[in-house]
Amino acid sequence: MEKAIKNVKLKRVLDEGITRTVKDDNRFNRVYYVRYADDFLIGIVGSKKEARNVEQAIINYLTNKMHFSCNKEKSKLTHGTEYTKYLGTLIKWHMLNRVYKKEEFHTSVKMQSYNRPTMYAPIEDLLDRLTKRGISTKRKNNKKLVRSTSYRALTMLPNEEIVKRFNSMISGLLNYYSFVGFKSKL
Repeated sequence: MEKAIKNVKLKRVLDEGITRTVKDDNRFNRVYYVRYADDFLIGIVGSKKEARNVEQAIINYLTNKMHFSCNKEKSKLTHGTEYTKYLGTLIKWHMLNRVYKKEEFHTSVKMQSYNRPTMYAPIEDLLDRLTKRGISTKRKNNKKLVRSTSYRALTMLPNEEIVKRFNSMISGLLNYYSFVGFKSKL
């Protein structure tokens, strides 16, 4: 029965000429959706007006139909070239890059398009958390620079145990952010 339903749907799609992309319609917008528990992120490739309309429709649906309240601090509309924080990860879409190569007789242009977001680990937030836990301190002359300090909660333990604890913290961070780009910064 399921196979027959799939075949009927496929035949309808083929007969009506429905495709996943509309290449000749400039009003066509792409929408990307990611959800984890009660947090979600929607990416729209389109105009800001369309993005605002989608945002308002979602807020109206969640408040009126689902009786949920939206967190105003987390609910915001940003451009894809700005960093967006989602589940402790910074996400940023890259625009089209043009690379010009000047050679002896001609100049060539290489276009690189990114169709996926790039994800980064929030290094500054992680360093702030380490400072709050007492594992590091911020420099007095430059607050962006952080240096390690003695972690007094572990001083009474044997050296092997201290190394195990710090290794577990480091491996935990590296495992959590295993999917991000530019891991060398992490």
